[in-house]
Amino acid sequence: MAAHTGDDRSGDRPAPLEKFLAAAERLASSSGIQATGWMRKGSWLFHAGTPVSAVYAVLDGSVIRRKAGLGGGEPLAVGLSSRGGILGLRTWLGSGCHRLSAQCVADSLICRIDIGDLDTVLAADRELERDLLAAVALDLGNAQERMLQVATLSVRDRLLIVLAQLSRDFTTMNDERALVLAPPVSRTDMAALAGMTPESLSRCIRALEAEGLAHFSRRHVVISSIARFRAALAEIGVAGDGAAGLALAC
Repeated sequence: MAAHTGDDRSGDRPAPLEKFLAAAERLASSSGIQATGWMRKGSWLFHAGTPVSAVYAVLDGSVIRRKAGLGGGEPLAVGLSSRGGILGLRTWLGSGCHRLSAQCVADSLICRIDIGDLDTVLAADRELERDLLAAVALDLGNAQERMLQVATLSVRDRLLIVLAQLSRDFTTMNDERALVLAPPVSRTDMAALAGMTPESLSRCIRALEAEGLAHFSRRHVVISSIARFRAALAEIGVAGDGAAGLALAC
């Protein structure tokens, strides 16, 4: 990993993430091995089929998780981890071998704790252990929620939820007070995250634009009325932009 430089926006990190970072930095000070650094867009944290070697925390940036399609098809996006995301923990608790691959889709500040040190870290900090286990439980609940959404919601509604999730970390406000999303993923990945085909995504985009809920350009999504967007989410049972989080996975 590259040297730890740049703006990591540390002031708004959740407490468990701060504890994880503090533990990693203590290990680094005693071993002399760098635990935190920037990884460039396109870099891989791990590949499916490889043994888990570390647990990673995303301090800034974004990491997409991909899984091979049934029958050996092209890997599909199954989740997105942005600031606060932790990767590898669920695999360490389970099979010990990654079932997904994880790749940075933006320059990302990543902190890692090697598996060989993790038992020692958690034995010394039971509160951090409980926080991480609680995050795993929350992540499993979110996975169940996503399965329910795919089974019960229309593709239009599922796209709204994905946009709401992206709005947590990838938005700015323009001069007209509209919300501007800059998704770090391709439309193919966005379709997979919403549980639909790229063709269905194209139809959903046209539908949302016809409703005036969002306008899609090549790199941005503009939500001109936040109030209308929130109301559309409320109609499908999602409060505000608090759709099921993507904070921790695999």
